[in-house]
Amino acid sequence: MTSGRSPTPDSDLQARDTSYGLAEVQRTCSTAYETLHIAAGGQVLLPHLKQLIWTRSSADGVFPYISLFMAPDLRTFHLKSSRKSPISSTLIASLSTRYPFLSDVNITLPIESNTTSILSTTVCGWDRLRHLSISSLSKEALIHVATLSELRRFSLEHQGQVEFPTAWSNTTFPALTHLSVTCYDFLFCINLVRSMAANTVLKSVRFDIRDAPSPGFGWEKLTEALRDMHSSSSLRNINITDDDYEGMMDGEDHEEHLMIKGDRIRLLLAFAHLTRLHLYSRYGFDLDDTLIGDVARALPCLQQLSIWGGPDEGRMPRTTIACLRELAQHCKHLWRITMAFDARLVSNLKTSRRVYAARLTMLNVVGSPISDSAQVAAFLSDIFPSLRTVLNYKTPYRVHDDVTDFDLHKKWCEVESLVRVYAVVPAQETARRKPDDSDDE
Repeated sequence: MTSGRSPTPDSDLQARDTSYGLAEVQRTCSTAYETLHIAAGGQVLLPHLKQLIWTRSSADGVFPYISLFMAPDLRTFHLKSSRKSPISSTLIASLSTRYPFLSDVNITLPIESNTTSILSTTVCGWDRLRHLSISSLSKEALIHVATLSELRRFSLEHQGQVEFPTAWSNTTFPALTHLSVTCYDFLFCINLVRSMAANTVLKSVRFDIRDAPSPGFGWEKLTEALRDMHSSSSLRNINITDDDYEGMMDGEDHEEHLMIKGDRIRLLLAFAHLTRLHLYSRYGFDLDDTLIGDVARALPCLQQLSIWGGPDEGRMPRTTIACLRELAQHCKHLWRITMAFDARLVSNLKTSRRVYAARLTMLNVVGSPISDSAQVAAFLSDIFPSLRTVLNYKTPYRVHDDVTDFDLHKKWCEVESLVRVYAVVPAQETARRKPDDSDDE
């Protein structure tokens, strides 16, 4: 059973019941499944099922009858639920014994006192995992997972206060290509990265550090650990977030001296083939035009660039709108940028050769200061001719906002309207030329 996928056409039902649409479960009431459960007499409905994906809370009503789909030769098992259920604990505890050959497992459940213990015991019973996404693991289970020779994707969704082991006799995660960790301590991520081999084949990393103790500065050690992996030929995506999700840090110091220094970002410029760089910190980053220029020249393959954070007000970015020209010149694959810059002064400097990036369609200015909407729109349209969406996420209009914030938001809305207008004429000109071009051929 897999979300959004229907059985493939085939004359033999037993040959085609390898997957089953979740929508069909949702359209059927629990009473019907109770009847099926009794009629089945302990047998599964689809004995050749390979994938079972149970991901929506709306299907929780029929969860007690999930055994109807637990075919003996399952290879993929996904279970995501926001509700607590003793049935899920019993099911998970028996998974590795009943299904030792599972290769793709995704289990996300509410964290309770015994959840981590049950998940850890079960995970230690699998040796052929290729994809694993799990809520939380014990130290012993982490050691087991780190040595799996075929594991390609690994995601920890709610890792608790457990230290990642630091002493290893063998290489950890030898085949891992995608790593995602949500935890509450930079040190966990740092030790995990340091344990990996220098010749890792890692392509994507995401670290979401939630509510780390103030000042929360594990950025220096984490970026150093990533750089020391020497995997610049393979890493394509870096995503690091340090935020206060629970509001526990309200009122903490966000002075400028706590901003993440630009040197931390420069450590990541060794990964020349990066296509996505997403960095967010509740303290913000100390950026300037020189640093953004270095990023543009070092990472020409970038498709998405996001560097932002800090308090909602009270800071003036040192980067200026001029730095976007460097990105347009060197990063031709960019389609999205999220970054604050000073747009109050727009340079009309003309160069002998036009600099532009034709693929960029979305720009989030996160509260950038602005004076003249028309000048800014003209500048952006020149270097980003396909730009259609200009967002200002950092300063949404609210009733208690003062007039300055509202004016700022209004001006960026004007910029978005203008860049769309400026894009109409080139598009119409291109459409007009097409018939002539085809006639010439």
